[in-house]
Amino acid sequence: MAESKKGALLLAIAAAGGGIGFVWVKILLDAGATSLQVLAGRYLVSCVFMLMVLLAKPKKMEKETIKKGAVLGAVLFVSFILMLEGLKKTTPSISAFLTNSQSVMVPVIMFVVFRKKPSIYVLLGAVMTIIGAWMLSFTGEAEMSMGAVLCLGAAVMFALQIVLLGDYVTGCDPTHLAAVEGFVVLVMAAAFSVLKGEKLPAFGFDEISSLVMLGFFSTFAYFLLQSIGQKHTSQFIAGIIITSESVFAAIFSWMLYGERMSPMAIGGCIMIFSAILIVEGGAKIISNLTSSEK
Repeated sequence: MAESKKGALLLAIAAAGGGIGFVWVKILLDAGATSLQVLAGRYLVSCVFMLMVLLAKPKKMEKETIKKGAVLGAVLFVSFILMLEGLKKTTPSISAFLTNSQSVMVPVIMFVVFRKKPSIYVLLGAVMTIIGAWMLSFTGEAEMSMGAVLCLGAAVMFALQIVLLGDYVTGCDPTHLAAVEGFVVLVMAAAFSVLKGEKLPAFGFDEISSLVMLGFFSTFAYFLLQSIGQKHTSQFIAGIIITSESVFAAIFSWMLYGERMSPMAIGGCIMIFSAILIVEGGAKIISNLTSSEK
């Protein structure tokens, strides 16, 4: 199998794991688990597997990596809390489509943080994302639901995490960075849950198995497959494939959760996915034009 096809396959598997994760999260929330408990549980499982990886190839962890990983972990913690609170008030596929609009928002965050001016494709994509978000959450009233607003807030924070990671990863071991990031999320989620006096609900086999699969497939394996896959394919292709996570979420939500989407909601999904394609495609066109001028 060609390296590019191998990379695309790994990214597609990662996207599928991320997509079905929305269903597992919804199952846990419906069973009475809080957002903090779900977050702590998935990262507890993930950290156990990550520890196995670190012990298999022991290497000294740099102080700078620990500092940067802690910042990433704090940002990721806020991102997941917003996403989980939003998921309580909406469905798995809607939450997935909104949070995956992060790829449209990354260039906007890049402008705010590094003053890099966004292209016309980014501006068009941002407008389409907002319209699509409203279509997804339309309930008969001319306003977005609180669940949609929270999920969009999560998308902004996930975009910030991506921007910071791109800056931090230079000079740092990516596995160590991810390990610290995940550990910080685990500690923060567990600490806040304890401080709030949250009691664990009585989980059955379905809930326990959902938590284990969420921690392994949608958290630990997701990171490894994405990291390896992006070594063998272009950023443009990787962005498109990872974005398909929201499509997998809609499919699995229909198959496993029994979700039905209205025609307007489907239109919103198409609008957001089209926005992502426009932004990613526009970046590719600009890159090609720049290369041809040199």
